[in-house]
Amino acid sequence: MPTAFMRDYRESLEQVVLLKVSSGASWPIELIQIEFGTWLDKGWKDFVEYYSIRECHFLVFKYSGGSQFQVIIFNPSTSEIEYPLEAPEDHEESYEGVPSTPQFAIAKSENSD
Repeated sequence: MPTAFMRDYRESLEQVVLLKVSSGASWPIELIQIEFGTWLDKGWKDFVEYYSIRECHFLVFKYSGGSQFQVIIFNPSTSEIEYPLEAPEDHEESYEGVPSTPQFAIAKSENSD
């Protein structure tokens, strides 16, 4: 996640953010902070695989507040992708082992000081 964004919003973000796509599907994604910044972690790989995001795809994230982001996915020809009409299993409940209402801000890796 961009450093400037994290500087402004770190305190208000939960450990798990919600990515929402145009079809209405929501994906909880865990954040992890390491010495090189804050990254989308647990749940991100499933999101990428489900929408077949590959090199040269372009994603636009708009922060909606409340640890929620609207995400628009563009294919390599810069057209927005066709989102599946059926969402996979309900991702809003929780992601294996990740509570849907986390109690703390940003996860820190064991390597960070």
